Amino acid sequence: MMKSVVVRAVEVAISLVKHRRNQEKKDDGEKKCLFLPLFGMIGDGVLFMDALSGYLSYFHDELGYDIVIGCRRQVGELIKLVYPDKAYEIIEMDRNRMQKSVREFWDCLNRLNGYDFDIIINVRERMLDENILIYALSASRKITFRNNTKEPKAFVSRFFHRNTYGGIFYADPDSEQYRRYGKLLKELGYSGYKSHVSRIPVISGRMAKSKPYFVVSPGASSEKKCWPQDRFSEICDKIIEEYNLDLYISGSDIDQKYADTIKVNMKNRDRVYNYCGSTEMDEWIELLRNARIVISNDSASVHIAASVQTPAVCIAPQHDGFRFLPYQPDEVMPDDVLPYSVRCDRVNCFDCRINNSRHETYADPECRKSIEQKRVMKCIEKIQVKDVLDAVYKMMSRYT
Repeated sequence: MMKSVVVRAVEVAISLVKHRRNQEKKDDGEKKCLFLPLFGMIGDGVLFMDALSGYLSYFHDELGYDIVIGCRRQVGELIKLVYPDKAYEIIEMDRNRMQKSVREFWDCLNRLNGYDFDIIINVRERMLDENILIYALSASRKITFRNNTKEPKAFVSRFFHRNTYGGIFYADPDSEQYRRYGKLLKELGYSGYKSHVSRIPVISGRMAKSKPYFVVSPGASSEKKCWPQDRFSEICDKIIEEYNLDLYISGSDIDQKYADTIKVNMKNRDRVYNYCGSTEMDEWIELLRNARIVISNDSASVHIAASVQTPAVCIAPQHDGFRFLPYQPDEVMPDDVLPYSVRCDRVNCFDCRINNSRHETYADPECRKSIEQKRVMKCIEKIQVKDVLDAVYKMMSRYT
């Protein structure tokens, strides 16, 4: 904890100095470069793919801007797979690593300072660390899109919240992410844009399997969002027995522990194949594309499944409200296969990460107790096996 505080303090100092020096630079008015910082995880990148086509069409093709995208390595790989022939540059930028290392922040800042930006658009402002970086960069215009008008209470957070951006747009209350990306593009001048569920084209046939299978993704960006593994085991056994499907478990290498626990607690272990940490991005996408159904925590797998038109069931938390699920794009296409989100009855601390009077996530005592004892937030722990099985049956009857 102390190390992270020191890292942030040093990065704040660097940002303030860089910003002051940038203010002293002479603006020659010749810049035509747009920077899109994408700070999110892979799932966030999937949700942004359709909107990215709008930025490429409007800002590059119509307005003549060069486009630079800052993102995690995995998100950059995804962009290259979806848009292999479009004009853009990708700069690796990992917020999590910058939160832990001043060197990472400094290196990223130096990479970005090699460009002469006219506009910076933070399409989804979430954290102080984002604003510290963007405040340090030179640009004629800095624009962001915010969830609401609430200001942070802490002095440093409030300073960067107030002073980083010259253009600020706000989300419609209770709107989900596809519509938010669409609204921002319209506010920026692309009036004809309508949001759609992102599409990932067929990449290869390397992960095609001879026997039908389903996929379970038991990991997530936070352990607090992970449904208990013993419940996954029960679900998997029932699906194997009722639908005669093999089970493929997908995820990163850190999800290996979840996969091992699920398999140990199953009766049909001989039909389980573990792919955690052993697939490249394109292989992971095709593994999900060829599945009969995907069952996932709130993670990238459910969004990739939707983008490759595979039925998916998402075990969904409530700390972000209905912002990410269910999908509500401006237009639903005839071949869209929208994911089914399973939630428990609405909890009293619904939407705690976005709208709460104390600006605290997981502030509810019952939720804190669940996290302390079971390592999972209460809105996930309350979801029962029957709830998920009912959703699986609905999706299987509808799409298979």
